[in-house]
Amino acid sequence: MSDYKMPRPPKDTPPLYAQDGKGYEATVYAHYFIGNCDWLITEYDPEEDRAFGWACVGDRDRAELGYLFLFELEQVRVRGVFLVDYEIGWQRVTLTEAIAELDRKQGWTR
Repeated sequence: MSDYKMPRPPKDTPPLYAQDGKGYEATVYAHYFIGNCDWLITEYDPEEDRAFGWACVGDRDRAELGYLFLFELEQVRVRGVFLVDYEIGWQRVTLTEAIAELDRKQGWTR
């Protein structure tokens, strides 16, 4: 295992459940990605290193909202080498807007 330390969401990311009820109008504070896999983070608990957001792990039709531990995402390796990356300079938008942009970039039609 490497010493790779993936950046965490910004300090002002809302805590878990803070955007509850907003659905796809919740604000995305961080974007993690590797290949055609994306994680859009809307809430984060730094003590547990647990986040909530939208995940698409290669199959757009199976993308979903849910919880994840960032320390687990940090351990993902593709072909034993490539690491999950963090989009520096992420511009905050709603989940709806972020997903639409990913759809456009990946060539997915909805």
